[in-house]
Amino acid sequence: SSGINAEWPLRPGFKDHSDSKAAKAVIEYALKHGVNYIDTSPWYINSEVLLGEVLPNISRSKYIISSKCGRYYSEDILEWFDFSFDRITESIDASIKKLGCKYLDICFCHDIEFAPTLEIVINAEW
Repeated sequence: SSGINAEWPLRPGFKDHSDSKAAKAVIEYALKHGVNYIDTSPWYINSEVLLGEVLPNISRSKYIISSKCGRYYSEDILEWFDFSFDRITESIDASIKKLGCKYLDICFCHDIEFAPTLEIVINAEW
């Protein structure tokens, strides 16, 4: 399995890599040439939206996609962490919608070490 982290080149502010047309071309090229694992996150600002513009052109059986929950981007809040059950559920649903897919293969808790307490994650009522 060969993978890419969709933070680069999809995250604005990282040097001059915020050109969405170029970013989409990189992802499309990678997927068509053997990369089959994509890792993204709401924290990576618009990466899920850009991936959602590319992924419908690729057969879903050709890739594995993971996203994250718990750490989010907001223009108003520099670092926003929320590991509550409701926010994790909302985050997964939002990621699926932005990515334009029916499911995530993997969802990681992003930077879980920043949770106010580990119990907030362990004791979630699933």
